[in-house]
Amino acid sequence: MRAQHRTRRVASIRSVLAAVAGLAAALLVPVLLIASPASATDPIDLAGRYVVDDAGVLDAAAEQQVQDAVDELATEQGVNLFVVYTDSFTNPSDRQAWTDEVASINQFGRNDVLLAVAVDDRVYQLSVDSSFALDDDQLASIETDDIVPQLRDSDWAGAGVAAADGISRELGGDGVTGGSGHAPEGLGIGGFIWVIAGIIIVAGLAVLVIVLVRRRKTLDKRATEQAALAGPTQKELDQRVGAVLIDLDDAVTSSEEELGFAVAQFGQEATAQFTTVLGEVKGSLSQAFALKQKLDDAVPDTDEERRAWSEQIIQICDAAADRLDDQLEAFTALRDLERDPAPALTAARQTLAAVGASEDDARARLATLGANYDPAALGTVADNVDQADKLRDFAEAELETASRLIEQTDAAAAGAAAATPAAPASAAAPGGAASAAAAPAAPATAQLGGRAEAALRIRNAQQALAQAVTLLDSLATLERDLGAAQSGLGAAVDDAALDIAEAEKLVAAQPGANAEIERMAAALRIELERARSLGARDPLNARSTLVKANAPLDTALAAVRDERERVARLESQRDRAIASAQSEVAAAQSYLQTRRGAVGTDARTRLSEAQRHLEQAIALAATDAARSLDEATQASRLASLATTSAQQDVTWARDSNWGSTTSGSSRDDSFGGAVLGGILGGLFDDDDRGGSSWSSGWSGGWGGGSRGGSSWSSSRRSSGGSFGGGRSSSRSSRSSSRSSGGGRRGGGGRF
Repeated sequence: MRAQHRTRRVASIRSVLAAVAGLAAALLVPVLLIASPASATDPIDLAGRYVVDDAGVLDAAAEQQVQDAVDELATEQGVNLFVVYTDSFTNPSDRQAWTDEVASINQFGRNDVLLAVAVDDRVYQLSVDSSFALDDDQLASIETDDIVPQLRDSDWAGAGVAAADGISRELGGDGVTGGSGHAPEGLGIGGFIWVIAGIIIVAGLAVLVIVLVRRRKTLDKRATEQAALAGPTQKELDQRVGAVLIDLDDAVTSSEEELGFAVAQFGQEATAQFTTVLGEVKGSLSQAFALKQKLDDAVPDTDEERRAWSEQIIQICDAAADRLDDQLEAFTALRDLERDPAPALTAARQTLAAVGASEDDARARLATLGANYDPAALGTVADNVDQADKLRDFAEAELETASRLIEQTDAAAAGAAAATPAAPASAAAPGGAASAAAAPAAPATAQLGGRAEAALRIRNAQQALAQAVTLLDSLATLERDLGAAQSGLGAAVDDAALDIAEAEKLVAAQPGANAEIERMAAALRIELERARSLGARDPLNARSTLVKANAPLDTALAAVRDERERVARLESQRDRAIASAQSEVAAAQSYLQTRRGAVGTDARTRLSEAQRHLEQAIALAATDAARSLDEATQASRLASLATTSAQQDVTWARDSNWGSTTSGSSRDDSFGGAVLGGILGGLFDDDDRGGSSWSSGWSGGWGGGSRGGSSWSSSRRSSGGSFGGGRSSSRSSRSSSRSSGGGRRGGGGRF
């Protein structure tokens, strides 16, 4: 859930005047027109609520029906549906502009959907993010087939439930269930005496307005003081949370790569301190992501909880970043020992040749996989070879530059040595000695700078090649996992068939007494047929889906099984669930790490939580098979959501940035691949720095970079891949900025 909660401020005089006018109209118009009042509603802060009934059309039971449908949609599809009933749309009055403003106020994300209904005006709007999974035709179908029929019957609760059901159906689910709400009867008022009373009240209100005008400055000053004392708003906190999580996650990933290079060169003992610190920082990051998951889940949170968790995330990330900063000087000194970059250059060239040789094999393997499996089964590796090719080109260019720098530096050093005459014996005086000693200083400084830049170029090539190897290896890993899933699918199919047969016997023996088991068996039968007919083309997803569908029925049948059989079946399900989760988490992790330059907090949070649930599943496997099965199922679900979210982030980043150029910088596919992989940062920061410069991408080291960066649109990272990454913790979350800044879509109208 992305709903934000703003600090309430004292109203301006314009708001007061509007309130007075509204109250006067509410008193007089009913008398003169003998009609029910309709109150105007500005765009609202949802304050953590998923169902908001400002129009008063839902009773408690009806509101609960809508809430249940909303909760089920979030659980099954990972989509947050917000349903708002109001009298009419005002400030702005356009329905789309009104819902866009609500989305902006509450910082809606990609999977946040808003259904707003103006009851008195009989107008509605269904609003989704521009990158939401359903296309316009699917949304139009939901409106026409699900929402509008309920609204025309004034079935207000039914409209909310139908919206959830339609979204779930179009996303490939079985829909959700719910009931209709009840609209209250209209109220009337009349009588001449009320006209007189209304006039008196309006006159009194006019006097009140005069008093309020005189107190305007005092109120404004007090509001400013109160706002300052209240601290940042929840919206500001949420933006800060997204920024610090992305920064620290990038810092940890880059630090792992950088530490790996240092360990290989200097050994475990010399780098033990840095290894320990990095492990502690990773633990802190996992804790922060767990809190972020609580903010994002479908469970309603109080304002106090959201604020406390947000502040705790920021504190955890800042403290972890400080741990990296504390080691900056020591780690920089360690890396400065790399005075001679030539051996690293030679090794990187060997890796470059190996990657090039592996690409042909990888393309052949991808073609074979494409012939044997559906595109959905290959979603995490479909562009791996192309991305690896871009990274290889980038690494090759970096190594060529490094080689040229080394040659120029060596030539300059040799020339400086030849041009420096030997000191004559008569120059033994202190002044002569000092002069002779000082002569090589400038060439030595230039030599050091050239070698340092060469080392940085080599480091970026190493990181690019390491990612390329990971991308190419992922194909073989997926091929192996698909083969294992093919075998495991057969066992899952057999188990499901046995459970269905067992359920049918139980239902036949006790007609009418096991309706729920009969329903679960029918649902499982559908998934079983899908697995039998389509599973061979997508065995990983088929196995995972079948295991999830079988779990409820297996649990229901456990009560009638003997203990030995129950335990054996439970352990079998647990093992298959853990195997599926391990494959899905590994695939998601590989995809995110090799495209981290474009991936936002949503995907990172889901992956971190998936890893945590998988660790719990493995830890509980020997002692609590039931809980282990549940943890593994959760891990699979979250890993799938992480992959989907990351793929959407990558698509958005490519569409938004990859096709443009910046003044003073050159970006071809190889550089785009390096940015996507999170190796280079700051390539698109011309507006912030007054022009682009390659040197802006090379700052780094342990904890390198700055905490003062800006948003995604202007500063991706202050330093490219390094120990500690480059942190710009005031940058806002890309998920939020993209949704509110990039526009929303949807449809609506009168009913």
